[in-house]
Amino acid sequence: MSIDTILSREELLDRVGNDIDFLHELADLFAEGYPELLQKIEQAIQQKNRELLENTAHELKGVVGNFCAPRAMLAAQKMQVNGKNADFIVAETDLNSLTKTIKSVELALKKLIEEYTSQNN
Repeated sequence: MSIDTILSREELLDRVGNDIDFLHELADLFAEGYPELLQKIEQAIQQKNRELLENTAHELKGVVGNFCAPRAMLAAQKMQVNGKNADFIVAETDLNSLTKTIKSVELALKKLIEEYTSQNN
């Protein structure tokens, strides 16, 4: 899957002022932080905690929104709706897809940063 199917490259680079070092810092923070959010979502599903699921999915949606990742935003939004509706059966099914989508954002960010770093060296 290409970077441009996961991230809106132009929008993202514009958002960070074409500062690849800054994007790299943000991407590192994302890579460090999203596993905990996914873990909280999984915990919320197991505990059937509607509020935790909705709120954590909302937080994750905002995080991936910062990276102009529309598919990941939609996956997180779907999980947020699962929480709002207390639909834990669907949420459990959607968790694998959400996890893969979020990981693809991490990989696309790495590839984008590598691409721009190698062009400027």
